Amino acid sequence: MTEAELRELGIQVTRLLEERGARREGDELRFRCPKPDHHANGDARWSARWHPEKGVWRCDVSGEGGGTLNLRWLLHMEGGAQGNGPRNPPTPRRHAQRPGKAPRTQARVVQETIYAVRDAAGSLVGEHVRRDLDTGEKVFTWRRNGQPGLGGLKVADLPLYGAHELAAIGPGTTIVLVEGEKTRDALAQRGVCAVGTVTGASGTPSDEVLRELAGYDVVLWTDADVPGRRHMRRISARLAALEIPHRLVDPWPHRTEGRDAADWSGTPEDLRAMLADAPLACAGASWVRLADVEPETVEWLWPGRIPLGKVTLLEGDPDEGKSCVAIDLAARVTRGLAMPMPNTCDPDPARDPAGVVYVTAEDGLADTIRPRLDAAEGDPGRVLAFSLEALPQIDEAGLQTIENAIRACDARLVVLDPLNAFLSERVDTYKDHHIRRALAPLAALAARTGVAVLVIRHLNKSGGQNAKYRGGGSIGIFGAARSALLVAPDPDDPSRKVLALNKHNLSGDVPALGYELLQVDLPAPGDKPITTVRVRWLGPTRYTPQDLLAEQAGEEDRSALDEAMEAIRAIVAKGPVLVKDARATLRAAGVSDRTADRARTRLGVRARPTGYRGAWEWHPPVLLPLGKLLEALANAIAAWVAAPRSSLRRDGETGGTGETDPQEPLVDSQSRQAAQSRQGLTGDEVGESGDSPVPDEEWLP
Repeated sequence: MTEAELRELGIQVTRLLEERGARREGDELRFRCPKPDHHANGDARWSARWHPEKGVWRCDVSGEGGGTLNLRWLLHMEGGAQGNGPRNPPTPRRHAQRPGKAPRTQARVVQETIYAVRDAAGSLVGEHVRRDLDTGEKVFTWRRNGQPGLGGLKVADLPLYGAHELAAIGPGTTIVLVEGEKTRDALAQRGVCAVGTVTGASGTPSDEVLRELAGYDVVLWTDADVPGRRHMRRISARLAALEIPHRLVDPWPHRTEGRDAADWSGTPEDLRAMLADAPLACAGASWVRLADVEPETVEWLWPGRIPLGKVTLLEGDPDEGKSCVAIDLAARVTRGLAMPMPNTCDPDPARDPAGVVYVTAEDGLADTIRPRLDAAEGDPGRVLAFSLEALPQIDEAGLQTIENAIRACDARLVVLDPLNAFLSERVDTYKDHHIRRALAPLAALAARTGVAVLVIRHLNKSGGQNAKYRGGGSIGIFGAARSALLVAPDPDDPSRKVLALNKHNLSGDVPALGYELLQVDLPAPGDKPITTVRVRWLGPTRYTPQDLLAEQAGEEDRSALDEAMEAIRAIVAKGPVLVKDARATLRAAGVSDRTADRARTRLGVRARPTGYRGAWEWHPPVLLPLGKLLEALANAIAAWVAAPRSSLRRDGETGGTGETDPQEPLVDSQSRQAAQSRQGLTGDEVGESGDSPVPDEEWLP
């Protein structure tokens, strides 16, 4: 049976268990044990756990367990049983064969290994039997006193494998705790003092069992997969609660294929050095000491623009070629070609061909994606896509589907077009904490698989903003990405486009690139060719993201403001108008309140109440003829010159002496109002701020 067939069989087992009422507990499903005769009381309780990711199951009470094929057989999948009742499953020979089906062959045991689990005194507690099948599966069973099962003992209460040898080892000796008996024996053969857990990755030894490690220099060795790391983190938390110091070693921190200590290929000296340098575990915490972190260089899909193992945004308005750019990059990945305009700092712009996972909710696969990929000379055999009816979401199940596709085609690039189509309806795209929680698993997927995730997003309609705030939705989307690209029209030539780097957390700035979309006719089976488009790169340009959007937004903004000013002139041409009526007229014409207020301010249209607590009105601007304004200004200056200086001082500041202090201002508000009244000017005629043609203090000689 191939790995793909075994994976598909695991999905069927999971679906069947869910149909029979299995309860999800983290990464596992809890269900009724299919072998109740191995229980002490014969009761089929909810004591079994199925781990879909690892394809193994185990009963907490009887200790029985096995792989996918074993569980399928026990659940009567081909026999059609409808429940996990206490009856024993039929043997493979009793299965009725379907008409036209070849007889089933029974899996054959290739190797059987028995691990004796003993307590600290050396007494045999139980035997863990491992059977390796010719299908590649592993089946585990327990025996106690010659009988199947553990006779009522819980697996968590069983001693650590190899614990009986600790009595002969002095306190302070380094003890390595690993997952499983086989791994422990592999280290023991290398001369390392080690013990192993017998609970499997999904279980945790009890506190009573872990107390046997007190007084030793304990090192936890994690398996290189998610369940194995979680297993050791739980043990680390329990050791911390028991105040047992311990250290942690993870030789392959970025691998997830399940390597363990038995796969260590270094020399004995390297092994001893690694164990001696293992850092102190921080009470099961998720933080680490930076001194224990090895610096790494950033790997790039497109140097300076799209990093591997990270999320990158590609933003722009509709019809600017975002999808065409993404497909051009995908085509280059499938052919192992260099990225557009490679930097001189990239030592190897051309790489081996790799796969691409393309997930789109907007374009058809047959009429758009495939023709564009062919026009870009990509290899369609290396691209996996999803139909519109089966699009994965950015959730646990959807990301697992995407990860399966990544591994199926050995992908180096994943494209999501557009982002909002794959977010759950429960995610508010305008709330920062919603977005960050939703995108964190996507970033973890990129880091775990090493692929570049390119997420396409549309721009919002707000003009004049900072380019970093123009993407639709929360700024958290922009913040979660490590790099962001922007596409926009070339201001010098609208027929051309520009791709600019809008965010570069992991690199220095790189120049924007110009490109254009060319129409291409592809041969088709019929007489009519298939018309599509492809990208032609033109070279570096001088524009920055802010330049592109500022110029584009400025033209649109000026046009909208001019239209609003013309509409307001017409509304107040015959006199004051109620504000609510004016705004209703402008809104019907498509003018927003914000644009209307800006236009009103430019025109000098004032809002005033009709009386005490009366309705507000817009009044047309009061414009003085130029001659009258100059005459009023001259009269005000003459009045100021003729007035005694003492009369311009504030009340009570002369002290009756008539002397003037040059350090104090010579004009006050009352004098200003008096000057205005002498010239017949009202407050409205000189502006809402109250400023008059009378010179201010800074104009005084």
